[in-house]
Amino acid sequence: MRILYGTYRLINRLKSFMKGFLIKIVPCGFLCILMACAGTQDVFLDRGTGWISEDAFRARAAGAAKYETADIPVRKQQALQAAILMCCFIIFEELTSAIARDVKRLSRKEILKRVQNEFGVYVKAGRAVEVKYDGEGICTVLFEIRGEGIKQKFYTFRNRLMVESR
Repeated sequence: MRILYGTYRLINRLKSFMKGFLIKIVPCGFLCILMACAGTQDVFLDRGTGWISEDAFRARAAGAAKYETADIPVRKQQALQAAILMCCFIIFEELTSAIARDVKRLSRKEILKRVQNEFGVYVKAGRAVEVKYDGEGICTVLFEIRGEGIKQKFYTFRNRLMVESR
C-alpha cells in the first residue's frame, strides 16, 4: 500500500509541475513566435546585393554623416556620399569574392585590382536608385550599376582569370 501511495503522490506532483510548466512556457513560446514574426522596419535588414538582370547589379548600404556636423542639408549630403562609397566598396567586394572562390592562385589584392580595372567604369557611371534618410542622419542607398551584358562580361572575365591562373 505504501508503494502505491508514494507512486500516486509522485504522479500528482508531476501533473501539477507539468501544468505549471505548460502554463508558463506556452505563453512565453507564443510571445517569442509573435515577436519573431512581427515585421520591423529596419533600414539595414534588406541587403539587396546581387544581379537583378543581365544588364544590372545592385548593392544596398548605409552611410552616416560626420558627428560634428550640425547643418541638416550638409549632414544629408555627407550621409549620401558615405552610403554611395560603401555601395561601391560592396560591389567591388562581391565581384572579387565571386572570382576569388574559383581562382586560387591569384591573391585577393590582385583580383581586386583587376576587377577595379575591368568594372570601375561601370561603378563610376552607377547611380542611386533609391535613397532613404532616417531621423538620425543615416542614409540608406540602393545603388545600381548598368551596362549592356555586364553579367556575361563578368563571367567571361572570371573564366579568363581562371584560365590564366592555371
